[in-house]
This record gives sequence, C-alpha cells and structure tokens, in this order.
Amino acid sequence: MKLFKFLTVLTFFFTLNFPAFCEIYEIDAAKNSINHNNIGMNYFNEGYYYGAIQEFKIAISLNPQSQASAAYYDNLGKTYLVIGYPVLAEDCFLNAIKFNPMNLSYKQHLAETYRKMGKSMLNKKLAYFLNSKKSQDALMAGLIYIEKGDIKAGVTKLDEFCINEPNLIITEGVRAYLKTLQ
Repeated sequence: MKLFKFLTVLTFFFTLNFPAFCEIYEIDAAKNSINHNNIGMNYFNEGYYYGAIQEFKIAISLNPQSQASAAYYDNLGKTYLVIGYPVLAEDCFLNAIKFNPMNLSYKQHLAETYRKMGKSMLNKKLAYFLNSKKSQDALMAGLIYIEKGDIKAGVTKLDEFCINEPNLIITEGVRAYLKTLQ
C-alpha cells in the first residue's frame, strides 16, 4: 500500500512538473562557433597553441560554410604559422580566401606562408601568379614580391591591380596598404 501511495505521489509530482522536463533547447551552431573562436583567440594570445588549434577546428566544424568560417580558418592558419607548420597554414589561408576572397589580410597571410615555406616555394608561387590571367592573381604576385623583399616590383603589381580593378571592395584596402609601404 505504501508503494502504491509513493507511486501515486511520484506520478502526481512528475505530471505537475512535466513541462519543466520537456523544455526545448535549441543549439545555435553559429553562435557556438563564435564562442569557440573567441576561446581559441584567448588560448592563442596566451601561447597555448594546441588548445587554440582545437577551438578553431571546433568553430569551423560548427559553421563550416560561411563567411565567418573564413575568420576561423585564418586564425587556425596563423596558429600553424606561429608553431612552424606553414604547409598546414597554407590550406587554412586558401580556405579563408575561398570563403572571403575580398579580404586583403588573408592574402597577406598566404604570401607570408609561402615565404616561410622557403625561397623555392616563394619563387614557384610567384611564377604561377605572374602567369595567371586573373586580376586577383596580380594582387597575390604583388604581395609575394613584397615578401621576397622586392618592394618596388610589389608596389608596381599592386598598383596594376588597383588600376585594373578600381571598383572591387578589396581595392581600397590595397590602396591603404600601398600608402604604408611608401
């Protein structure tokens, strides 16, 4: 009998509180990706690079196909550069550029990566971008010239890009960058 009363009270309790147990929680992957990216940046700034890498990877996995993921790839690439893995960084910067091709800093990071991969890689990539017919590749060629230390050739290529593409969003950033070189 006591068991019956106990079960009745227990059933009554759960019946009254059932809505509390059935709350619907939605997981906002985009918001969570921002949080993981911010944690990764904190780790990066503290020099805890392994933790930063893991957080950036989580951020990317939560929001893999957006312009925001370009920033996450960029942060991951910068972390790989700091710890001496330019080959892994290259892939990250290429992904960042894929999701946001009008961001100058991503392209600058890619050019820096090629420099850190060695002189032969820098020359190989420069030859590739110089032979390309795409206007954005003139921009990359200019940035690579600058990474090689040939400021004059770099400025010339960047000016060429600005003349050929005056209406692109990135062009204003290139012009501002050129002012810092003079």
